[in-house]
Amino acid sequence: MKIFVESAGKSPEHDYNWIDEQLKIIEKPNIIKSFIGLLQQDSPSLLIGRKGEAFVLIVTGISSERRDYQNRIIRISVAWILKDDDDHVNEAKIRSLASKILLSKIFLSDTGEIKLKETIENSVPAGEENGFDVKFESLRSLLEKEPENCSPSKSLDKKLEINSKDTIKQLADELKERSLPEGDRPLVVVTGIQSRADFKKAKVWRGLANFVDERGGQKEEEINFRENIQGYKQSDDRHSKGGRKANEGSIQKRIVISVLAILFCVSLALGIWFYIQSNDQNPNNQQQNDNINSSNKPIQTLIMEPNAVQKELTSQEKTEELKEEKIN
Repeated sequence: MKIFVESAGKSPEHDYNWIDEQLKIIEKPNIIKSFIGLLQQDSPSLLIGRKGEAFVLIVTGISSERRDYQNRIIRISVAWILKDDDDHVNEAKIRSLASKILLSKIFLSDTGEIKLKETIENSVPAGEENGFDVKFESLRSLLEKEPENCSPSKSLDKKLEINSKDTIKQLADELKERSLPEGDRPLVVVTGIQSRADFKKAKVWRGLANFVDERGGQKEEEINFRENIQGYKQSDDRHSKGGRKANEGSIQKRIVISVLAILFCVSLALGIWFYIQSNDQNPNNQQQNDNINSSNKPIQTLIMEPNAVQKELTSQEKTEELKEEKIN
């Protein structure tokens, strides 16, 4: 048995990552990559798939009490991988645990059994190295008990239905009593928004979802949905990790715009202040010029007076000369 867990920490640097039983961050294992694109990961989802000689049970969108740095709910995803044995014991374990998860508060928030959700949530507490820790033994114990009916005679019905409380309960009951079909494919898928066409393309045996291609011809919504999710054969990278990075990028952009706006306002204020100061100084300069001119008038008068005196003396001399000529 192998177990892998995905979650995140509170701080921005502790984003969503998958870790193995050595608590090391890893890339998604191939068997998880093969199927997880069918799930709306931010919504409670469950998938049972077979690939080669292995079964995988993937559960995503498990809400926890932990919050990140923006007070968003931190979610948990768990993947159990077991060998497809001949006696069908591991298959029975997968079916039994899947049935319990569907009947728990993970999927039935009002009426579901709370203990299983609490067990998974308590198995992934906050941690220092990756932002979260994992108690793998607690998760392993959920699959260790051998079910009573390992080889039921009847197989699970093949059909695609709308995701509802009733269809979830019906599927949970059938998983207890019916075997899984043969073949490498997604055998059971329960998720939120999906496309019936994508389920058919992936050859989902039993599926529950809110099919966007059955919403009264809302083609635009379906197109947008298809653009926002990746197909069955692609790795699903649109989980909260991407959302966080986009959000952080938006925050940085707003900060830059705010700084530029502040600088512009400061520059404008300084320009207005200098303009006012220059206008205040102009009258003072004019008055200073007037004062200088008035102070220069006595000097100009002094400069002009000798010429006037000279003119007055010259006229007197001419008068005296005329008198002398008359006498003579």
